[in-house]
This record gives sequence, structure tokens and C-alpha cells, in this order.
Amino acid sequence: MRMQPGALTIEHDHPGMEEFLVLGGDLVDSDATVFTTGDFVSYQAGTHLNSWTENGCLLAVFEWRKR
Repeated sequence: MRMQPGALTIEHDHPGMEEFLVLGGDLVDSDATVFTTGDFVSYQAGTHLNSWTENGCLLAVFEWRKR
């Protein structure tokens, strides 16, 4: 997923587990945690959040759902 500088996501709940690897740039989570290149992040199902990027970012996103 590529986010342009200043982009933000709407508040949302994760129906399943979501993980991402920051391949480049920066991402700021709703709790003000800043993730940068090389950071790996994992959210459990039911997590409620939104995020944004100041300078733009490229993420490898993985979503896991129970069948």
C-alpha cells in the first residue's frame, strides 16, 4: 500500500489480524507511535485505530481472517 504525503486512513476496526512492514517512509498510529522503514507491526482482530503519514510511505500489508 502506498500513501502519499499527508494521507490518512479513516478510523476502523480490524475484523481479523493485520500486519504490515514499513518498506519506506513514515506512518503515525492513532496513539502517536511513529513507524519508519524496517518496522514490523501486528494488530490483533478487533483493534480500533486510524493512521496517517507526514512524508508518505510504502507498506507491505498482510490481513489474516479465520475461516
